[in-house]
Amino acid sequence: MLSPMRLERLFTHRLVRILRFVLPVLVMVLIAIPAWNYWARIRHSPQQGPRPPQLPPELALKTDDFNFEKTEGNRTLFRIHARTNLGFTDKKNMLQDVDVTIFGDKEGEPARILKSKGCDYDQKTENILCKGDVEVQLDDLTTARTDEIVYHHAERRIATDKPTHFVRSGSMTGQSGRLTYSMLTGLLQLAGGVNVRTAQGLELRSGSAVFHERENWAAASEDVLVKSANGWIRGQRGRAELTPVTHQPRTIDVEGGVVSESTSPKDGATWNLRAGSVRATLSRNGITEGVLARTDAELKKSARDGNIVMTGDEVEAFMTPTGDLSHVEARVNAEMKFGGDRYLRANRIWSSPDGSVSTEDESVLQVGDKRVSGKAFRIRNGDVIAFSTSSRATLKTTDSETSADKTDARFDSRTNQLVSLTQAGRFTFRKGEQSGRANTAYSEDGGTKVRLEGAAKLADNRMQVEAGTIEIDDQRKIQTASKNVQTISMESGERVLVKADSVTRTEEKIIYDGKVRLYRGAASIEADRLEAPAAGEVFRATASGHVFSTLNNTRAWADMLEYDDQTRVAHYIGKVKAQKQDLSITSGDMVVKTTEKENSVSEITAKGDVVVIRGEGRGTGDQAVYDAGTQQVVLTGSAAEVNTGDGNSTRAPRITVNVSGARMAVVEGAGTQRAVTRHRVGPPQ
Repeated sequence: MLSPMRLERLFTHRLVRILRFVLPVLVMVLIAIPAWNYWARIRHSPQQGPRPPQLPPELALKTDDFNFEKTEGNRTLFRIHARTNLGFTDKKNMLQDVDVTIFGDKEGEPARILKSKGCDYDQKTENILCKGDVEVQLDDLTTARTDEIVYHHAERRIATDKPTHFVRSGSMTGQSGRLTYSMLTGLLQLAGGVNVRTAQGLELRSGSAVFHERENWAAASEDVLVKSANGWIRGQRGRAELTPVTHQPRTIDVEGGVVSESTSPKDGATWNLRAGSVRATLSRNGITEGVLARTDAELKKSARDGNIVMTGDEVEAFMTPTGDLSHVEARVNAEMKFGGDRYLRANRIWSSPDGSVSTEDESVLQVGDKRVSGKAFRIRNGDVIAFSTSSRATLKTTDSETSADKTDARFDSRTNQLVSLTQAGRFTFRKGEQSGRANTAYSEDGGTKVRLEGAAKLADNRMQVEAGTIEIDDQRKIQTASKNVQTISMESGERVLVKADSVTRTEEKIIYDGKVRLYRGAASIEADRLEAPAAGEVFRATASGHVFSTLNNTRAWADMLEYDDQTRVAHYIGKVKAQKQDLSITSGDMVVKTTEKENSVSEITAKGDVVVIRGEGRGTGDQAVYDAGTQQVVLTGSAAEVNTGDGNSTRAPRITVNVSGARMAVVEGAGTQRAVTRHRVGPPQ
């Protein structure tokens, strides 16, 4: 058992040992407290001293209400405030509940505010590393939140490799996998699953993005997707020009395999776009005002009333303030497809949602087997495709071609059938062996019915027709012409010209009506009506109504004429009269034979109440035969009689008269009855 004295010595010994370790610590604390208070006072009054003292090099002591400023001359670079300083090690302060204010480089630049649960301040590098509920205010309106951020003081750069969410008040929100912000350049760099949304509903998605707050632009790369209220654009790279202050995109450029889609709120039509690059212009409300696509651009419309595809080196779409499509324009090698076998090509094409389409310069419209070539087209799509142009255009089908200064056409959109066609101004056409021209042409029923008006002309390998109006009906295989009709035919080997008021031509025959006049070599025919076969190497004609014909020096009148060039016979019927120089023959029926070599009259045979007159001579009978070779007329009939005009007459069943002289002379009279000749006896001398 220890004595009281020994216990007292042992307690004293142990107390001395404890004080040997504790007293130095207490001394250090007592020294540190006034030093800390002094540093805190001068921190808030930097003007009182040239530079606040540096923190002790190795202070490992928890303290509260930590404050520190980094200055350069009279300018404060950043300020740190922490609720707690956990200690100082390896030249780093470990701080809790931290507020960091990073001041701008120039007067008037906003300060950046950094808040976090914990931060490490590195005195050697001047960097600040914050972890845990980090919030950084990049400007007055933009705040970013993440789990970890580093402020690199030398580079004046704020960066994080952690998923970050950021908000710009009243303007946009977004997130990214990484964030870097340079206070020197104003560049905000985002990477790793970037997603940005504006207050107006515009959305940006990309692998990386850059925002330049000073120059008001943004760029994105790595599978860029931009969405608006009425559509989206996707590509490899993108750039946007931003509105100052609000940073609302004004224009967006996307490049690299661009595809886009938008929906019209008005009719629900879907528009798909692909191109090498696309520029979108947006309104203040975030509505797409226009889209310009370049490099092999293609715009496709999918709607209930059909699909339309537009392509060109450039395709531009214009929107209304409500987001509806106003019109689309394709430029340079432009093409518009509105059906499997329907397309439009031009240097420039405009299209509106109502189905109207326009072009300029050289243009081509293909509808089924029908192709229109020209310029400055106007087209309206629908159940019926309406086409018009005021410039000269040519319409081609598999077997025809028409051209005019102005063209209006209508096509059935289901069958591509040509419903109607009107072409005016120097109209020309060609179809198979046919060709023609007119001032104006009208076509309907798929082009099977054609009407040519004004100086109309129609020609084929058999005939040429000129008239005021020509109508062609391919279904009925009828052609009609009216108003100053003139036809020319060379089919028989000799030119035949016919003029009439009208003509009708079928596969079998040609009918002329109204003041008909036919001219063939030295021969001519006039009549009220003329019919002829529509085809054949031999010329044949039947004339009726006030017939008058000429053949060399022979003229004839009749009610009807039938002529056959193969037999060289002209058959006159009804009230016939033939006149050769001063020889006249009238009868009810007459057959005139001509020579093939000279196309002159060789023989005339008249029947029925025949009257032959030459000078003062007159012969009558039932029949008369005139022989041009002998210049004789043979009269026959029970009442045949010849009066030579000098008072002498001969009556016989057959009388031969010489008509070559100045007067008729009876050559002979014979028959079953005796000839009776009467001579006029003159007065005695």
